Amino acid sequence: MESLAPLFNLYVFTPGRVIFAATQVKRAAKSRKAKDADEKRDLKLIETACDRAVAAGQEALEASNAWQRAKAEPTARAGGSATALDPLLDRAVSGVSDGAANFTRSLSREHPLSLKAGEFLRAAFPAGVSAITSLPYEDELAAVNSLLARLQDPKDLAPVAKQLSLEPFVTELAQVTDKFATALRAPSAVQATYGLVKSTQAAAQERLLQLAARIAGTFNEQTAAHIEARTDLLGPIVSQNERISDAYRRHRPVVDVNPGTGEETTQPVDPTTKPTS
Repeated sequence: MESLAPLFNLYVFTPGRVIFAATQVKRAAKSRKAKDADEKRDLKLIETACDRAVAAGQEALEASNAWQRAKAEPTARAGGSATALDPLLDRAVSGVSDGAANFTRSLSREHPLSLKAGEFLRAAFPAGVSAITSLPYEDELAAVNSLLARLQDPKDLAPVAKQLSLEPFVTELAQVTDKFATALRAPSAVQATYGLVKSTQAAAQERLLQLAARIAGTFNEQTAAHIEARTDLLGPIVSQNERISDAYRRHRPVVDVNPGTGEETTQPVDPTTKPTS
């Protein structure tokens, strides 16, 4: 068994949550009074496991921050990063839809062009524009390429697009899509750092699981003393796991936390932020 994940009912923690939880566990371990030399040694081993989890979390957080920076850096041959071009692509997709929708809004329902426009919109955007523009970059590009292929196919939507005078919008969409595709391909640093993000996050999660395993293995009896110790030392991990569970239950995205305060944040944070009291 390469990973401890199958043995624990824990969600995948974000890097900041790993750092914060492990730091709080170490604080709890340091504050405990060992009853004998063996327990003192065990608590020191738990502190060491905390340090390893914090270090792995910091490495994962650094990789995540680097990936976010790389995504936002403009690339000369792409004419801008994917992040900068995404709003332009969204606008171009909306332009095609809005151009056709103008006929349905401005003409009577029975007007031939209004009917044509309605058919066009149902064929080109069966789930609406947002079904395309809300997708992750790579998926959005695939969806737009599929749409463009239909808009440019004389046996599909091209004749209707011409009837509705949508050629300028289609041309604009094709140009922006080409730039967007180049931006996604060009910054190899983004792809490289994203691979590092995934591997370092997996390593941080494994260190967290090792910490939980050490605590559970050290205080493994059903005595009042062991139950109290487990509850105390695993408390910070359980607390973060419950917060992640609550986010999923509310259908909210799981965001990271400031490793020093435990407060949720969507902003990049310094991996070496010191915990507050």
